[in-house]
Amino acid sequence: MFKVVFCGDAAVGKSTLIMRLCKGKFVSNVNSTLGVDFQNKQIEVDGKRVALQLWDTAGQERFNINYFHFFFLIKRIFLLKIS
Repeated sequence: MFKVVFCGDAAVGKSTLIMRLCKGKFVSNVNSTLGVDFQNKQIEVDGKRVALQLWDTAGQERFNINYFHFFFLIKRIFLLKIS
């Protein structure tokens, strides 16, 4: 299983993107994430099933918790700027 953590400012579409990836539909009225949430997704890569766990972190400072345990033993980091 691969853990993918989505981090970013509040109201930029992290939850919407995860819902689109996992449920296959666009949901425009997603409630703000409180703390952390996650969804599971299975994909096929080179003929093998791969499990993804997509973690959605809250962007608001009031929910600023210690995210250290989410980033423990990270093997890859992808930084994206979508504008």
